[in-house]
Amino acid sequence: MTRQGHTDPTTGNVELRAERDETLIKKMLEIAIEELSEIGAESDIWLVDDGKICRTHKQIYTYLKHRALRR
Repeated sequence: MTRQGHTDPTTGNVELRAERDETLIKKMLEIAIEELSEIGAESDIWLVDDGKICRTHKQIYTYLKHRALRR
């Protein structure tokens, strides 16, 4: 049995799989940001970036981007 690696199982196309993964990751990020916004609004638990509370979509996105770049 051979393994194709990271190819799309239905087409064998690596690029197509990468595009699907990227689309899925974008959707996951949007959901996570929405959830974080709701959590903050409902329970006063916020992300803090440089001493500033992240309340908006853009602020939360920027916070997550900075954290990812630091890692």
